[in-house]
Amino acid sequence: MNKILNLVFGICSLVGLIVTLVTLNNTLNQLDLISEQNAVYENLAAIYKTLGISIVALVIIFLLQSFLFNVNISKLQRDLGKLPLENENLAQYINHLIRVNRSTTNSIHNITHSYRYIYILLRDIVIDLRKSDSRTTEDECRKVCNEFDKYILSLLANITSTFNVITEDECASCIKAVKNNKVKTLYRDPDSYRDRKNSDYTQKGQIFIYSVADNYAFNLIADDNSKETFFTCDDLNNHDRYHNRNHEWNKLYNATIVVPIQANLSGNKRKKEMRLLGFLCCDNMSGGFENKEVKDFLSATGDLLFNLFYLYDRFSQLTKDKGFSNEILREYDYWDDSR
Repeated sequence: MNKILNLVFGICSLVGLIVTLVTLNNTLNQLDLISEQNAVYENLAAIYKTLGISIVALVIIFLLQSFLFNVNISKLQRDLGKLPLENENLAQYINHLIRVNRSTTNSIHNITHSYRYIYILLRDIVIDLRKSDSRTTEDECRKVCNEFDKYILSLLANITSTFNVITEDECASCIKAVKNNKVKTLYRDPDSYRDRKNSDYTQKGQIFIYSVADNYAFNLIADDNSKETFFTCDDLNNHDRYHNRNHEWNKLYNATIVVPIQANLSGNKRKKEMRLLGFLCCDNMSGGFENKEVKDFLSATGDLLFNLFYLYDRFSQLTKDKGFSNEILREYDYWDDSR
């Protein structure tokens, strides 16, 4: 209705302007004729022309202002119409940030809460196994292995659930062990294990072991000449140098983040004695890993894992020295890649 009224008023204004111009033009012509015959009207004609031109200018300015006003009103109405959608998008984004914050803090609490228990458990059994009169039994060692496995799987489940929220995509996380520049998958999160486990074993059913150099991310981080302490990419298909021993990796993911499980054992920043025990990895199809917060969260978890795996390595060696063995430790210690 308002648009119709504006159109009618606009047409009427235009018609009025045309009539005014025609009338003014006729009047000026008449004044010119009169002024030629009578000098008294000459000044009056000049004044009338000036007033006429001023009136026309004012009418034109008024019409232009009216046009600009209508344009601005229309733009304002369009912008006002977008506000509900923008408010909805903003509300969704805020709710997403709330979910991210809740998931992240919950995961951090879960990881660190159980970390205390498993760290003390490993520390105490390592101390006892080192004694010549150790009272630790093979059954107790098996229980420690089970507790360690439960904790690591819980940790990976928490990482995966948090990154599912952050990236708004289905993620998978895993821990790779490293020894003598060789790599193998040690743990996968419970949700992705069934879909990913086939790539962790050979056709003969043996644990798949390959070189660090066979994976671009691992090789980049492990290279002593590289300053990179992590690797992340949200579009691996368009990464010029990325390669992986699993040639069908792009059927499982197109984005990844990898952080090392390592520490400088010298305790001196100027003296590097890096001990690399493995990699903590997470991936998905759509990305969302290329930001500092994701990197810091995963790197902090990798730092915690170094302490645990450093102790667990010692525990594994001491149990072998005692002649103790179980399936978990045998798989953990398996590095025979001669095929």
